[in-house]
Amino acid sequence: MSTLKECEAYSGFRYVQGRLVLSLLSSNGRITRIRYLDTATDEIREEPCGAVFLAAGALQTGAIFLRTLKAAHSEVTVQTEGLMDTSVVRVPFIQLRGVGEPPAAESFQFNRLILGMITETAHWPRYLHGEVLHLTSLLYHPLIERMPFDSRLSKKLFFAVRSAMGAATFFFPDRITSGNHQALADHSGRWEKIELRYRETEDKERYIRQSLSRARSALRRLGCVPRGVVRSPPGAGIHYAGTVPMGHGPKRCDPTGRSNLFSNLYIADGAAFPSLPSKSITMSLAAHATRVARIARL
Repeated sequence: MSTLKECEAYSGFRYVQGRLVLSLLSSNGRITRIRYLDTATDEIREEPCGAVFLAAGALQTGAIFLRTLKAAHSEVTVQTEGLMDTSVVRVPFIQLRGVGEPPAAESFQFNRLILGMITETAHWPRYLHGEVLHLTSLLYHPLIERMPFDSRLSKKLFFAVRSAMGAATFFFPDRITSGNHQALADHSGRWEKIELRYRETEDKERYIRQSLSRARSALRRLGCVPRGVVRSPPGAGIHYAGTVPMGHGPKRCDPTGRSNLFSNLYIADGAAFPSLPSKSITMSLAAHATRVARIARL
């Protein structure tokens, strides 16, 4: 909202509500119109445009690009060049020195302790980012009922160890991989629906196993007892990227974010990233959008 207020200070700026952009229409290698759903009237409309900066989030940017590509080049295989996601894996642990200690009531949770693991795995970034989460005041009933004792004993045991409970969360990087992409899946409606196809490669699984083995070893040296692994399903990392990545080919963009296929289309969000690091990309997204806007050839 603060960004929108700053934009409204410019006389040439206009914010239009109630438009769900579906695709872009092109002619002679240039985007000429924006096709959108008017949510107030439920009608699909078109509006002419000069240049387009596409920054709808990596998944929606990829979806809009796919529909645009299908309308312009029906002979091109209608799937994105890639799809990347941050894999999130947690290692629960009990810190033995914390057993029986009173809980820290001043905060809901403690995740300000950052872990940085330097890895030597080939083909993957050296830095692996993690955070330590210390459980303090959560909804305890489901955890207590999962213990293999009656409710009264489980409650006593749980509150004796809750101050010692924690989890180390690791965010694994990703890269463009064959088979991981978005694709047009349903043509029966008024616009094509998009399907996400994603799986972890054996190379990445090996990288995850090796990293977690080192993490558990480090936790044990710190006086903690790690207990298994909790792995979130694909998509839980919410840092998606690489659906229209920088590189060579019609379904990519150049280093300035400009589409290789449409001369006045700029990919100004994480869809343009050719790789996905372990660390959050929020600030990188802002930097990329600013750079694309500054050097665009309009």
